[in-house]
Amino acid sequence: MRLQESDNDSDYADEIYVAPSKLLAFYEDVNGEDCAIVHSVEWSDGKETALGNTRLILNYFLEFQSSGWPAIRKIKLANIYRPLYVIERKRGKDPIPPKTTARVSQKEYIVSVVKSRTTWAEMFYWWAKDEVDPWPDEVKVMPASSDCMSTDEESSQG
Repeated sequence: MRLQESDNDSDYADEIYVAPSKLLAFYEDVNGEDCAIVHSVEWSDGKETALGNTRLILNYFLEFQSSGWPAIRKIKLANIYRPLYVIERKRGKDPIPPKTTARVSQKEYIVSVVKSRTTWAEMFYWWAKDEVDPWPDEVKVMPASSDCMSTDEESSQG
């Protein structure tokens, strides 16, 4: 999602991208454009949760301004590129967290973005290509005289 240039009322007005974002509301602005109100996130460092980021799930802290208010932004609906499945780790009674300047409190507000299932097969392919050894050139067979080997007759008795 791209940040509107006219949104200069936050501490991070020079920020270009606010993706992914927690979608709060849709509306039509005074110019007749379809817009959305979002709570943007900070870039992921992979340490938001105990498990960190994985190939299928990326975690992000919800963004707060230096004043302690959540970073709420207006974006054009046309700038929403695709839907994401997001899990909010700490849910409150209100759609946005309360004002807090304590970084420890702000770090409690994490969203986990689950990658689209349409990409899972390709992600598995690249994981397997990088991580899983290809079929071995030689199949190692244990000698028949090994003590740990049993014959069909031995295994059927007993």
